[in-house]
Amino acid sequence: MTTGTSPGHVFLSYVREDERRVGRLQHLLEAADLPVWRDTDNLWPGQDWKLEISKAIGRGSFAFIVCFSEHSAARDKSYQNEELVLAAEQMRLRRPGKPWLIPVRFAEVDVPHFSLGAGRMLSDLQGVDLVGDNWESGAVRLTTAIKMMLAA
Repeated sequence: MTTGTSPGHVFLSYVREDERRVGRLQHLLEAADLPVWRDTDNLWPGQDWKLEISKAIGRGSFAFIVCFSEHSAARDKSYQNEELVLAAEQMRLRRPGKPWLIPVRFAEVDVPHFSLGAGRMLSDLQGVDLVGDNWESGAVRLTTAIKMMLAA
């Protein structure tokens, strides 16, 4: 466990109902020597959680992974939507074509048609499926993609 916002990390965005799946994803990333920023590990009692999440997204995140499932699809409201707004702001600051935001699906659901600005949509980004038998191959593709992003 680390305190505050560590520089150079993968930020995980998800809804609470997917905590177990996200734990598996976090373990996978950390086993690949990729540091992870996750609210349950990096937020401490008394911290302003909205401020810390904003800092974690905006400073030092070399990848932003947004997880979708039947649980996120069923929600009309979630803080994950706010995290996506912050991620979209970061995307506007980054050079077009440079990967940073990666959609991950834990279930056969559509990636939301969410605007990233300048005509770019979240649903246009290539994602990774961590669904059923695709978990292992998707996990390899995800960790490889993040390592390629770091090397670039």
